[in-house]
Amino acid sequence: MLAALHECTGAWHRLLHVDLVILAVVAVSIAVAPREQAIYGKWVDLFDGQTLHGWVPHILNQTAGRDRYNLFRFEKGVLQVRPRSDDDIGYLFFHGNESKYRLHFEYRFVPPNPDINSTFNKNRLYNVGFWIHGQSPDSMSDGQLFPLGFKVMLQATMDTDVLCLPTANVCSTGTSMRLADGHRSAVFCQRSESKCHSADDGWHAVDVEVNGSQSVRYRVDGQLVLEYFDLTLDDCAAPEGVFETKWKENAWTRTNCTTGSPRSNGTISIQTEGGHPADYRHVALQRLKE
Repeated sequence: MLAALHECTGAWHRLLHVDLVILAVVAVSIAVAPREQAIYGKWVDLFDGQTLHGWVPHILNQTAGRDRYNLFRFEKGVLQVRPRSDDDIGYLFFHGNESKYRLHFEYRFVPPNPDINSTFNKNRLYNVGFWIHGQSPDSMSDGQLFPLGFKVMLQATMDTDVLCLPTANVCSTGTSMRLADGHRSAVFCQRSESKCHSADDGWHAVDVEVNGSQSVRYRVDGQLVLEYFDLTLDDCAAPEGVFETKWKENAWTRTNCTTGSPRSNGTISIQTEGGHPADYRHVALQRLKE
């Protein structure tokens, strides 16, 4: 009788142990699931609305991490980009590399400071943007104008009757891509199919969908305006200067370029260039599963 009792007690303990293990596994599964959901599929704000936490500046002729003139700053929940002159060229990098994701942001151009002696102020043109699949800020030299990568080029003019500038164009530095017509890009910048925008017509929403090295799509206010494919590194250096003086001819033609390895990931950064003031809000990222 006693032996049977011990045997039953032992069996009960074994069953209890199994039940506890099962409960533990279930508990771990429940704990892990929200974490996975938080990484993939959920939109994540990239700014806290008050600080530049999680971002690293790299300003021309300054070491990475320094922004001595406060070119990037927050005010009332809006990221303000306020260059002082044509020489204030720089980038604000989001930490780490990204591969497959959707990037959303809203932007607007604001009136320039009349005290700034800027070529762009005289021409009444605006040119700013985001860079994707870029290099890290600490890998850029202090005097480097552009990071390696692909630019989401945001443009506008105050005189749309004189010059029509589409927005959400693509520029590629040290990289190349295949366009929707099947040809590889042979120019530094490629125009999108967006309508012309005046610099004073307020906020616009931009969505960038990045699928590793396979494809990228730009949308402006919900409309698809540009797509390109087969992103690669190449040996074409960025041209000198910061302004495309022959936009209509799509100048800065690439010659004798060697296409290299696929460019499947890189950094995201926001650019300040040529005395162009701009505001950004609702900057968010949705990571997609590999």
